[in-house]
Amino acid sequence: MHRLYHHLQDLTSGLHDLLFPPVCLHCEQLIEAETPLPGFCPACLAALETLPETHTRTEILARLEPCFIDDLRAAFGFEEVMRSVLHHIKYQQMPGLALAAGQYAAAALPDLADAYSDALVLPVPIHPVRRKERAYNQSALIARGLFQHPPEPIDERLLCRRRHTPTQTHLNRVQRQFNVKEAFEVTIPSRIKGRRVVLVDDVVTTGATLNECAWLLKSHEAVEVTALALATPLDITAEFGLRNDTNSEFGLRSAE
Repeated sequence: MHRLYHHLQDLTSGLHDLLFPPVCLHCEQLIEAETPLPGFCPACLAALETLPETHTRTEILARLEPCFIDDLRAAFGFEEVMRSVLHHIKYQQMPGLALAAGQYAAAALPDLADAYSDALVLPVPIHPVRRKERAYNQSALIARGLFQHPPEPIDERLLCRRRHTPTQTHLNRVQRQFNVKEAFEVTIPSRIKGRRVVLVDDVVTTGATLNECAWLLKSHEAVEVTALALATPLDITAEFGLRNDTNSEFGLRSAE
């Protein structure tokens, strides 16, 4: 009976694919074979641009004044295909895609498990209101994909978002920093003290959100904070028109 059930299940799945063949969520071309990122065809995945380790350091970390992040890496450029991936993750109720995207990014960021074998992995939190709307935190699922066997369970409750902030899509660099100032909270400080921490987010643009989280973690005596993201724009200045405003304009973080 058990074998018959699986046979019928395979038959049903095959019939579904015959009647409704899978098409790429981005280019809408027929997907003829399984790919590492379900829903996206080989051609679209080939178009994803992997980034050198130095990209985020020169494009983002060098612009943060002061910078509380010790290192920052992103797997892919935030271009058309990756925009489509993240759109479906965040707005089309596809949590499985977030997990798969994290696994796919892990291949583009080699040696993660060894490099952070003693680190505490924390996803950048979303506010409970947004969590209720979406039913999941995409950054937490990406983190679980990146670290399939983390040193200790990934706990979404250690770092929480206490203030609901508006979208940062159309904000400049300083406005983004001001937008997330004091938006986060550490719930169990003793678990942060003396630890190396890896923060995981979906997209990093100016680094304002990650830097605010890093500042908070270091204020609770984290010894090192590394940030990982699924994607970042290839040219942040050109894409977002970010200005070199001064931090003092909005009373932002100082290095003291």
